[in-house]
Amino acid sequence: FEGGTLKHFRAVLSPVGQRRRVVEYGATTVQMGTGKSRDTGADRFGCICAVGPTTLFSKAEWREWQRKRGWGTQLSVSGRYHVNQALESKYVLAKQNLGSGMSGPVRLAYGKAGTAIARRQFAVKTFKTHGRIRLEKVTNEVKIFLSVDHPNIARLEDVFELDTEIHLVMERLGGGELFTRVANRGAYTESAAVDACQAMFGAVAYLHSLKPPIVHRDLKPENFLYEKQDSNKLKLIDFGLSTYWDYQKQPGMSEFCGSQSYMAPEVASTQPYTEKCDIFSLGVVTYVLLTGHPPFLVST
Repeated sequence: FEGGTLKHFRAVLSPVGQRRRVVEYGATTVQMGTGKSRDTGADRFGCICAVGPTTLFSKAEWREWQRKRGWGTQLSVSGRYHVNQALESKYVLAKQNLGSGMSGPVRLAYGKAGTAIARRQFAVKTFKTHGRIRLEKVTNEVKIFLSVDHPNIARLEDVFELDTEIHLVMERLGGGELFTRVANRGAYTESAAVDACQAMFGAVAYLHSLKPPIVHRDLKPENFLYEKQDSNKLKLIDFGLSTYWDYQKQPGMSEFCGSQSYMAPEVASTQPYTEKCDIFSLGVVTYVLLTGHPPFLVST
């Protein structure tokens, strides 16, 4: 990418960005928006988006990058994934913490002045990636988040991968957790519960309808956030325990994970389980909405 002109590349394009997935290098015309650029045939790989390449790799570097993340040749990459690019190139971190999670504090950030997202608010989660297992868990969450698009699922805006950490930039949901509203208000009215359930059930039905299905495995009131304080629009967050499940190759999952207060019996007893574990968890959440308390104690 020299002087604003695209020179040498092979484009790997994400369906999320609604571009063609792979454009072969060689004497190929590549369409990018309404403009066109011609490849010179060099053996280079890159990631192209509406704002241009995010990075360029040699052939060996690209394959190694894929191998480390376990994404193989079908890696879905878009202009939202940035390698060796500083978070501060696009966002300004504020001192305010919005909350905390397994990765540490969730920080408030603003779009950088002079960009299309200037002054917009975002939530930033930062993961340290020491160790292969840790890296695999983080990249699995990123892969799932980048592949979903639903009005009741929080949007992952950008990912910045550095040598020792990965920053996930999310849309900011300022309305607080479903858990907090239930705790403050007590039991929901039937009408309010219906609205919340429609949002939750819609998000999970969408995940289960994908091929292969995505099983969330940690559905609970803390993982549903309201868009704004005066809004009733709920969105699902946190795919840290989620997984793709190919039921044709794997009859049942076996990993013990989730929050015990909302965990399906087959998961708690380490029996093989399916995507129905999410349905059980939604049932428990619905009970909490209507009564203001859980249906059972973890100790029982």
